[in-house]
Amino acid sequence: MQELHDVYALQYGEVQFLSEAGKVLVECKRVLKWSYAFGYYLDEKHRGLYEFSQKDLEKYAEELLESIEMHYKTEVRMELGKLDLPRFSKYKNEVMTLKDKCQKVRLCFIYEY
Repeated sequence: MQELHDVYALQYGEVQFLSEAGKVLVECKRVLKWSYAFGYYLDEKHRGLYEFSQKDLEKYAEELLESIEMHYKTEVRMELGKLDLPRFSKYKNEVMTLKDKCQKVRLCFIYEY
């Protein structure tokens, strides 16, 4: 986030989405951390659906992490001092979409169990 602000001269509001996505990712990982212990004590009747929901949350959290980390390195960070704004906009939309999906799945997972 700091690199986008300093090197590419983007305003703080234009890169705030990365901070928000990071917070959602941390919350998803925290829920997942405790979900393994909780799932251990579930009875067999409920375990299948629980594990399915858990894997769904894992999948979206990993997609968000990959988008934040890897896609930034490959798609946005082209050359030092140059920023391809259409690619940055596409990257921002991708991260925001995944952040929203991850948040929705996390909240559904919490309120289901």
